[in-house]
Amino acid sequence: MMYSLTRQCKIFSIYLSAVYYKAAQESSESLAIMRVLDEQYMRTPFYGAKRLRRLMRTIGWQTVYTVSHVRQDPTQSP
Repeated sequence: MMYSLTRQCKIFSIYLSAVYYKAAQESSESLAIMRVLDEQYMRTPFYGAKRLRRLMRTIGWQTVYTVSHVRQDPTQSP
């Protein structure tokens, strides 16, 4: 017995959109940055996020979130 795609998704408890989803391609620049960070992590797995951020700053890269959201004053609105 063949089930429709909608019925199969309900059986397996997944959304129909997940079946049709196609991931966006990463840019070559993003892939290069990820490769450099991965290589650095493999050489020095004991580096934390702060140290890797400092390394990125010396290379000239900037993180997306430069300010810790935990330390922000909750009374201040962006």
